[in-house]
Amino acid sequence: MAIRKTSAGSKVFIFLGPEIGKKQTAINEIRKKFFGNNSCEETVFYADETAANQMVFEIQNQSLFSQARLFLIKNAELIKKKEETDAIISCIDDIDPETVLILISDELKLAAALDDLVPKQQQV
Repeated sequence: MAIRKTSAGSKVFIFLGPEIGKKQTAINEIRKKFFGNNSCEETVFYADETAANQMVFEIQNQSLFSQARLFLIKNAELIKKKEETDAIISCIDDIDPETVLILISDELKLAAALDDLVPKQQQV
């Protein structure tokens, strides 16, 4: 499994590879690191079910219920079109400090525009 932290922000991560258990453990560690024992609003998107612009809209809007928020985008390898990747990249560039975003894929690579957000030397 590759876990990569984006250079765009310390709270945006990309998890690649088929190891579901390792990814779940890493997500739990991120929850603990950024939110501790405090609760956070958690939203899961599936890239094959939710349009990129809808995901971005929800990530960029403030929550009425919680300042701390965790967003998981599963099947992130399906975000391929230029307008989709551009929307996600602009969202990452302007992400709220109380928000954590994790792009998750069973594949070993995302669309080049998303994959390029993460320098290879930051791959864990």
